[in-house]
Amino acid sequence: MMQKPAGFAGFLLMLLCASNTQAQFSFTETAPKGTFVIDSSFIMATVSGAWDNDKNLGPIIQPDQRYEPTTGELLGTLAPQVEAKTQIWVNVISYGILDSLTAVVGIPVVVKSSVRPNFEWTPGDVIAQYGRRFDDVRDFWDFAWTFRQPEVTDWDGNYFVLSDIILGGRYRFTDLFPWFERNRLAGAMTLYGAIPTGSPPDPEEVVSMGTTTWSLHFQGELGIHVAADYTIPGLDDRLTFGVDSFHEAFFERRYDTPTGVIHKILLIGEDELVGDTYTINPGNFYGVAGQIELVPWRGPTPDTWLSRRVGDQVERFPPLLSLYFRYTHTRFGQTKWEGSGSWHAAWWEYKDKEEIWQPGYKNILTGMAQVSLLRLGVPMMVYAGYRNQTWIPGKNFRAANVINVGFRVPLAKFW
Repeated sequence: MMQKPAGFAGFLLMLLCASNTQAQFSFTETAPKGTFVIDSSFIMATVSGAWDNDKNLGPIIQPDQRYEPTTGELLGTLAPQVEAKTQIWVNVISYGILDSLTAVVGIPVVVKSSVRPNFEWTPGDVIAQYGRRFDDVRDFWDFAWTFRQPEVTDWDGNYFVLSDIILGGRYRFTDLFPWFERNRLAGAMTLYGAIPTGSPPDPEEVVSMGTTTWSLHFQGELGIHVAADYTIPGLDDRLTFGVDSFHEAFFERRYDTPTGVIHKILLIGEDELVGDTYTINPGNFYGVAGQIELVPWRGPTPDTWLSRRVGDQVERFPPLLSLYFRYTHTRFGQTKWEGSGSWHAAWWEYKDKEEIWQPGYKNILTGMAQVSLLRLGVPMMVYAGYRNQTWIPGKNFRAANVINVGFRVPLAKFW
């Protein structure tokens, strides 16, 4: 049997997407009492590199040396230059129970996922029984087919598949104390939890993606955020600074072990080593985010059906143009893997799995622009943003760069 690859067999790609199931951009923003806010956005995330333990940005999967099974001669090195993309449609429904208390339901739907392995090949030894080297990746796959191992090609899937539904809420506790409003301060606590409605990746595919919160890696399964916003006085509410601290936990999950029914030499034998199933206990997220909110254009308030309906409250409508700039530092702990068999190989747990999911951190930059049309009589806000994880070095994670566009529509209560 050929040597099992470290970090390649059973590859599960993680994406940290920009979608957050909170519909608000400001850290302490809530929906007005009795008002629904419908937020629908389209997320496009791309991952083509990973930060390693030395803070170097390299390939998602490390090169894998392949050996001739009978003689042990080096066939060559298979080096995937993986690029993965996913598209997610996120729908968030918020409802203002009180002006200071908002309930939120987030429904993320994966529209499509794709993985392009982009294999490169470095020749190894002259193989005695063949009298030559395996000069390119085509040679290797032809050789692998003699073991009925199909070539690993581009993978596409997850067409309109549900991810984990998120339930949450935000309470702006400083509304209880007039002093905070007088001093232009606001503090809020946000809680959320994930319902496991997503799907894990196919264990028999070498490259694939799941749709669970852990598979997409965009937030934890149970989270708490405590945040504050401060609006600078004397600037007509045009500049607000915010800070958010958070802790997000993952739960231990059990998965089926690959049997190699498709990939005869890349995945075969893992179930014999670790049992029919194995567990993953991901490292939790914790960190802090800082944000600047700018209002370059508050916009006019012409006489419209909407302004006539709200009267003097029209000045409380969001500005015509708002800009948000955010930096997030996220740390995470060691992810633990454990087989279920009566015995299992420690090297599988550590060298093949845990070594590439050591403790680390992410440095994330986010920019967002929102145009609110409420002042013009159109009950809609549209926005666009970009989230980057490759400009500032991180450690031990797959770096996703994300574009998202969407709209928000406030609705009066239905009863």
